[in-house]
Amino acid sequence: MGEPLLKRESAELRFRAVASEMTFPVRGGGILSSKLRTLILAVVLAWAFWGPTDANAICSASSSGRATQGGSAAPGPAMSEASSEVLGHFASSRIDEASGLARTPDGGWAIINDSGDKGRIFLSQKDGSNVREVGLKIRPWDTEDLDVAECPASIAPGETCVAIADIGDNRRKRQSAVIYFFRWKDLEAAAQVREGKANTAEPLAPLWSFQFRYPQGARNAEAFRITSAEDAIIVTKQQDRKKQAAEPAEIYRLRWRDQVAPTETTPDTTPGATIGKTTGKTDAEKSASKTDPHAAKPVLPVAQFMGKIDVPSMIRDKGLAGLVTGMAISPDRSRVLLLTYSAVVETRLVVTADRVEFQEPKVIRFSPLEQQEAIAYDESGRGFVITTEVVLSFFAQPFRKRQGAPIVAIRDPYCEVKPSTARPAQP
Repeated sequence: MGEPLLKRESAELRFRAVASEMTFPVRGGGILSSKLRTLILAVVLAWAFWGPTDANAICSASSSGRATQGGSAAPGPAMSEASSEVLGHFASSRIDEASGLARTPDGGWAIINDSGDKGRIFLSQKDGSNVREVGLKIRPWDTEDLDVAECPASIAPGETCVAIADIGDNRRKRQSAVIYFFRWKDLEAAAQVREGKANTAEPLAPLWSFQFRYPQGARNAEAFRITSAEDAIIVTKQQDRKKQAAEPAEIYRLRWRDQVAPTETTPDTTPGATIGKTTGKTDAEKSASKTDPHAAKPVLPVAQFMGKIDVPSMIRDKGLAGLVTGMAISPDRSRVLLLTYSAVVETRLVVTADRVEFQEPKVIRFSPLEQQEAIAYDESGRGFVITTEVVLSFFAQPFRKRQGAPIVAIRDPYCEVKPSTARPAQP
C-alpha cells in the first residue's frame, strides 16, 4: 500500500475520532452555524491529514498543555498516548464484522466475525492478503473472540489449537456458552484444500467443545484468552442497558478438567456437538427432551468468578465507550490487553491455583476505530494490532475493489507514560 493512501486512511480514522466528540455551544445556548461548523471540521481534517503521524511527534504533542483538575494529578493508572498506523485491509469483503483476532503459528492471522455469521473462520497472511475461509461444523450463536494456544492437556497434549469463544449474549438469554477447539494443523490443511476450490471442502468438525454456564445467570462477554493448557479467562461486557452505562467488568476462569466425560446426564462433547441458535441447548439436550421428558438435565461446568476490574473508571468513561470488547494476551502469557471502544488497558496477569488478578493497569489512548472489537499483540509483544466490525468507507479506498476490515497497528504504546489526570466521568 502506498504512503498517500496510508496517510489518507490514518487521517480518516483520526478525523472520525475527533469529529464524533465535537460539539459547538455558544452564548445563549445556541449552536454555531453549519458553515462555521463545516469550517472547523475542515481544519480538523487538514490537521489529521498533514499533522504528525509518527509516535514520537504525537507523544511530544500530547505532553504539553495538559492541565490537571485542582492543580495536581489525581491518583489512577498510568496513561500513555500513542499513534496508530493503518497497515492494510483484509483482502476479503466477507471479513466485515471482525470480532476476534489472533496470531497464528505461521505469522498470519485468524479472524472470526460475530453474531449473524455462519460457522467459519478466516486465515490470512500478516498483511491481510491471501485470505482463506474454512467452514466449521458448528452452529454459532454469537462468536466474539478466539485464541491460538496450547490445546487442553487432556485432549491433545503438546499440540496447538485454535479456540473459538461463542460467548456473546447481548440480551443475557443463554443458558450456557461454549468454547470450540480445532487443531491448528487441521485448520491449516482445510485451508489449503479450500484455496482454489471454493465451496467444495467439507466443514471441519471441532476436536472438542467445552460447554459451561455462569454461577449467577447469563452473562454477555466478548473477551476470551487461554492462560495455559489447563484453563482460560473471560472478561464480561457489563452494562446497564437502560442507562446505557458501562459497569465494572467481571473476570471468570474456565478449567478444562471441569468438563466430565460424556454420559446420559452430561452434554455431548463429541466433534460436531453444537449450541442451538434459539434454545441455547446442545443437540444431545434437545434430543433427550424429545424422547424422555423426565431425562436428567446436563451437569455443566460452572465458570469460576474471580473478581471485577473497573475498566470504565480506569479510562475515565462510564458510557458505552467503557465496555470491554476484546482481549489479548502477550506471547509469554504475563500481560493482558483489554480493548474498549475508546482505549486499551494493559495489565500484568497473575494466575495461581486459587486466583486470577489483573495488576498494575496502564491506559493507552490512540485514535480509535469505530466499533473496535478485536485485538492481538504484535510479533514483538510490545505493540498491538486492532481491527473493527466496520469496514472503512469509500473515502478511504475509492479506487479499489471492496476489501474487509482494516489492520491498524499501535507500534509503541509506551512512548510517554504519565499519571492519569482527574477528568469527570462521562454520563
